[in-house]
This record gives sequence, C-alpha cells and structure tokens, in this order.
Amino acid sequence: MARLTKWGRKPGGAWFEVVRAACNLYSVTSEPGMMRVEAGGNTAGLFDQAVAFPQHMAHNLIYDFTSAYNVNTTNVWTEVGGSGTGLTVQDARGGFARIANQASTDNAYYYYVSKYEPFAVSSGKHAWFFTTIKIEDVSTCDLFVGLCAKVSAANALFDARVNSIGFYMTGGVTTDSVLYAECKKTTAEASSTSFTLTDATEVCIGFHVVSNEKVLFYAGNSPKTLAYKCGIGSTYIPTTELAVAFGIRNYGAATAQTLDISSIKLLMDI
Repeated sequence: MARLTKWGRKPGGAWFEVVRAACNLYSVTSEPGMMRVEAGGNTAGLFDQAVAFPQHMAHNLIYDFTSAYNVNTTNVWTEVGGSGTGLTVQDARGGFARIANQASTDNAYYYYVSKYEPFAVSSGKHAWFFTTIKIEDVSTCDLFVGLCAKVSAANALFDARVNSIGFYMTGGVTTDSVLYAECKKTTAEASSTSFTLTDATEVCIGFHVVSNEKVLFYAGNSPKTLAYKCGIGSTYIPTTELAVAFGIRNYGAATAQTLDISSIKLLMDI
C-alpha cells in the first residue's frame, strides 16, 4: 500500500499533522480514520506498518503468563512431554513462565501448542509476532518458538513440524548457540542465521508477516536493540491455519534445560 505523507481528512488541521509526524504515524486513503506506524521501512523496525489507532481495527492477541489460567493445559495449551516441571508462571518482572526439563534424562522435553489456531496468512494483510525468551544453556538444547500447524506426537515440535513460521535451535551442531529463522510450507523449507544467544540472557524475538509476500525476522537483547536479521520469501510461507507453539528439549543427559518465555503478542490486520 502506498503511504501518504498527510492524512486525508486532517482532523485537527495543522496541529494534528505535527502530532502525527512526531509520533511517526501515517495513513492511506483506503483506510480512512486509521493510522499505522512508520518505522522507515519493513526492515527498519519490527512493528513497521502496525495499526496504531484505533486499536479495534486490528486483532491484538496476547498470551499472558500472569495467572494459573494462562498456563492451563485444558483450555489454553496442549502440553506434550513430561520429564521435569511443566509450564509455570514465575514471580518476575515482565510476566514470564518457565519450562524446566529433568536433568538426568537426555532428550527430556516439554512443548506447548495453543488449543486454537488463531493465524493464517492473508493477501494484503500484515501480522506481527513478539516475545522474550531466556535459555539456561544455549549450546545444549533443541528449541522452537513461533507459529506452527498443530502437532501432538512425542518430539513432533522439534523433529516433525510442518507448516511453521518461527525461530529454532538445534543442539549438538557447530552452530548450536545460534537462533535460526524458519519458514516451512509442507515439504518446502527455508532457514537463515538470525542471532547468537548467550546463556541465561534474555533475548527479544519477533517477526513481521508481510501479506503473503515475505516474513522479516528480528532479534535483540532488549526491545531497544531489536534489529532486522533476515527475510524469507513467499515460496516458503505456509498458507494453512497456525497455532502458537513453543518448547525446549535437552541435548545431553546431564543438562537440565530451562526456558523462560514472556507474554506472547500476536497482532494481525483485520
């Protein structure tokens, strides 16, 4: 969509234009009354083109981790695994939940898939995914965080996911501390180096689905340092409905892996 430098109806006149410009917002004639974020281009900021006002013009889904209901495995999440301590809300700034795998079991794991599939790619519409994670030992784990077609079999989120958009790690390889970006569409798959992680250190991750054209991936050690890392094109973007999914698996019998994850935000154009 072509961006306009001025609002069509200009409510508030020149005063409104000063405020709009100062807040880095723009509008288009096909969306009267709506303002979007102007970050300076798709690769300049994760939330470029996100709906800023009015909020009811976007689907704003938040998977919070602030109460026992948020980690409920009857109504909210499907839990798969079971060696250790499953998803538990933490007393920590930012609303984190934690998975703690059992230390003495190689390949011990937990993963979680939302009960419903709230996302599907739509032509001409954007979507944004954002969360923060922290891993105890980044060199000895398998990981996935993002959107994925529903799975429920043992280890499936790590070994057999099909149709997905997100971030993953693989233990036991030379780049085992690297977080990779991924798009999978049935048998077609694309991945790209995204970000090198540090033990027990928070990292913000997110991606912007630009219509059915491309997915842009971001990572950084704080929201202020969140930066574009790579993009994957339309060939690999899944077209089926996707659930929110995340999980971690031990790589090595003596390693007790923990994954801390903050509130997951999924913003979508209506």
